Amino acid sequence: MLLKIFNLQSSIECSAETYRIPSCIKSAILLLPFILMVLFAILLLLPSTRSVGLWLLQENHPIELGTAFILFAGCAVSMVRAVKIRKVGGTFIIYGFYIVFGMGLLFVAMEELAWGQWLFGFETPEACKVINRQGETTLHNLVFFQGHSEFTRMTFGLGALA
Repeated sequence: MLLKIFNLQSSIECSAETYRIPSCIKSAILLLPFILMVLFAILLLLPSTRSVGLWLLQENHPIELGTAFILFAGCAVSMVRAVKIRKVGGTFIIYGFYIVFGMGLLFVAMEELAWGQWLFGFETPEACKVINRQGETTLHNLVFFQGHSEFTRMTFGLGALA
């Protein structure tokens, strides 16, 4: 019903047919985010499992690392797609988009991991510590960006819808 409200049903059916995605896989792709969201909400709401849910959300724990992994995978897929499009004679605007999109995913993944700071154990330079809210080697935690994220989120959200 939700798919019909947003007029996504025909688009999803067309994509599933084009890429020969079996019905069960298509359903799993569509339902998994909602199922995970409900399960995680339950995990956080139950007093006996709340500490596990909060642990999962901490820096350098499964959710952050999983997010970075998915972003890296998206970057790889985007770059492979760009190469394939260029090989078949696609226009620069199309394969260029995939390159820029992939580089954006790489940037976000690296920001998510503080550019490997905690994985490789290097210290934050003093100049960064002073202007970074979390004392990390990241751009998104710079004092300048704090309190202005609503505009950024709205811009990226609208861009994704376009």
